[in-house]
Amino acid sequence: MKEKHLPVIILLLIAATLTVLGDLYIRHTRNNMENRYGVHYFVAAGVDYLTPFEELVRQHGEPKNIIFLEHAPHLAVVQFDEFEVVVPYWRDSSTLGRVQSVRITGSSIRFGEYQIGVGSTREEIELAYRKMVIHESPDGTITVIEGRTWVVIRFDENDKVERITLTVDGS
Repeated sequence: MKEKHLPVIILLLIAATLTVLGDLYIRHTRNNMENRYGVHYFVAAGVDYLTPFEELVRQHGEPKNIIFLEHAPHLAVVQFDEFEVVVPYWRDSSTLGRVQSVRITGSSIRFGEYQIGVGSTREEIELAYRKMVIHESPDGTITVIEGRTWVVIRFDENDKVERITLTVDGS
């Protein structure tokens, strides 16, 4: 009698193990998308990564402008009041796809404990990220990699944040 139930028991144990592993993977993926510095960047920006274009319009209204990139004919920049997003564009169908990156251009979107954003000084950015590895380019741009989120901070000639670009590592 016990031998008849052994395959069922083994199958149930495998299913339970796969369920636990799947849950751990989902939690790990979500945690790697979270900003260790403060709140999730995309949530603070009001735009979630991979949001479909139609949903973006429902949430934020009609865009101010759409720029179809000549140097990257499969991409478009969609401009709203406080941010821009890059989405794929299929010329054959004139369809705009899901959000690939977000560029913060307005000063009302702020992040984390130090409330950094457009208009913050270089010193404020360095203070906010003092416990993290930051990469500085020759042009002065700072890049912070948090989990899978890349935060690229560009400064103006007065060392104030001009824009912040958020992308996600696709690997």
